[in-house]
Amino acid sequence: MTSACVALVAPGNHVLMVKASYKNEWTFPSGVVDMGESPAQAAQRELFRMMKSLPPNGFRFLR
Repeated sequence: MTSACVALVAPGNHVLMVKASYKNEWTFPSGVVDMGESPAQAAQRELFRMMKSLPPNGFRFLR
């Protein structure tokens, strides 16, 4: 199983983190890469799921 994680850095070096309701910790948005999906596509999907939108300037996929 492969996972993807998003580190979204906004202007001013603000970083998006999420807190799951069942854990007492903050993490980066992440999820499983679905079959036929690239890690970049999975990261974008998870970011959209968490934020209900995507960054207006897109994002860069870094490995």
